[in-house]
Amino acid sequence: MMRDGHVTRGAWRRLCVVVWSFALGLLLGCKTPPAPQWKPPGAAFVSPLTLEKCLELAQSNDIRVADWQARLKVARAAIVTAKTLPNPTLNLVWEDIGLKDPVGGASLMSRTMTGTYPIFFWWTRPPKIASAKAGLREEEAAIHTDLRELVTGIATAYYGLVTDQRKVALAKQLVKIADESLRLAQKKLELGLGSGYDVQRAKTEILQAGSDLADAEGQLRLDQLTFAFALGADRPFYPAVVDTNDSPTLPASSISPSGELPPSLIATALELDPQYAKARAAREAAEADLHLQYRLAVPIADIPVVGGARHEPEGYGGVVSFDVPIPLFDRNQGGIQRSQAQLLAAQAAEEKARRAAIASFAQVWERARTAVEKWNTHARPLLQNLERNRRAATTLFAAGQITYTDLLQTQRDLQQAQLKELDVWREAVVAVWTLKFELGHRHAAPSGLQQTF
Repeated sequence: MMRDGHVTRGAWRRLCVVVWSFALGLLLGCKTPPAPQWKPPGAAFVSPLTLEKCLELAQSNDIRVADWQARLKVARAAIVTAKTLPNPTLNLVWEDIGLKDPVGGASLMSRTMTGTYPIFFWWTRPPKIASAKAGLREEEAAIHTDLRELVTGIATAYYGLVTDQRKVALAKQLVKIADESLRLAQKKLELGLGSGYDVQRAKTEILQAGSDLADAEGQLRLDQLTFAFALGADRPFYPAVVDTNDSPTLPASSISPSGELPPSLIATALELDPQYAKARAAREAAEADLHLQYRLAVPIADIPVVGGARHEPEGYGGVVSFDVPIPLFDRNQGGIQRSQAQLLAAQAAEEKARRAAIASFAQVWERARTAVEKWNTHARPLLQNLERNRRAATTLFAAGQITYTDLLQTQRDLQQAQLKELDVWREAVVAVWTLKFELGHRHAAPSGLQQTF
């Protein structure tokens, strides 16, 4: 390899072979990875689903998880790029200088082998790494936002399906009451105690009750179809959900005697809000970029060091050179001003996100407080009163003090009130669930993302 401390011609050949073999190996190693095998959760829709199972299915959706994983890998790749050391450059030069060997007549050539390396790469490396890490935190916060919206949406849809299923059952009860009213009207007409008008009115009531039942069943199927695709289905399914009697009860920490939002809840909501976390990470990335631009004003990282050996007809020699840029005119003024403006925009976006987070949480808190108060003060007491009226009417009918028509009307009033109470209950239970969730009630992240979340 070396002769008298100099590089021989055979060594040059072997070095070229090694370099080209390495490059060829890199090219042959490039291939497209196989596409994932998607597994939609069709078998999970056979039996009624609990809320916990629905959340698990939604968060484990293979397409959704694959998208999250891809976004995290891109952000992590930026960190790997920022940490990766720069490659050295090998320079091989053969130059025919127009002379020949007087003995053999061979052409004399000048051969130079040098290596170039930016030894001052560390000057800009720390802010690049800091910016890439902030970018990862920003992407994680963005995925947290997607996850929060997904979980909240699934819970809302779940309670909506519970309400739809109950409304279908109540609509069927109203159809039975309408049928019974028609039977009673026809019997009275036969006995001469009623009129044809009563029969016609009962038939109209049946038509209305049947129309309401068809609307309730249609809404249920539409919501089931939408829910199935939200859970990750790849074809139409109509899943049923397990009924629940969850009571909309506000957490003790959110109850304020003054009627105002407690400051402690605002602090908790801000700490857990992913949009605010994303804005903070974006501001940190902008700060790191500004530090990088300041360092680029002194172009130390652009200084390459070249060293190697040269073989001339007269003999062998060494080569060392430096290319030092002089920041006489370009001191990265444009880059610094641009980065300063971006930092200002990021700071404004952070404050905007902070205010938006507080405003959004305040609305969630107010919506939960109002909905629970409406359910406790109006909807539930009204339903309880009508239930007592129905029991009293049943007793009075058995004693012969009221007619069967009055009893049916009492049952009809109760069913109508139950339909209205369902809407109030759904609004309250969803609002309370959302409030608790935004105050820290978290669900397990998909297995493919547990290393991050």
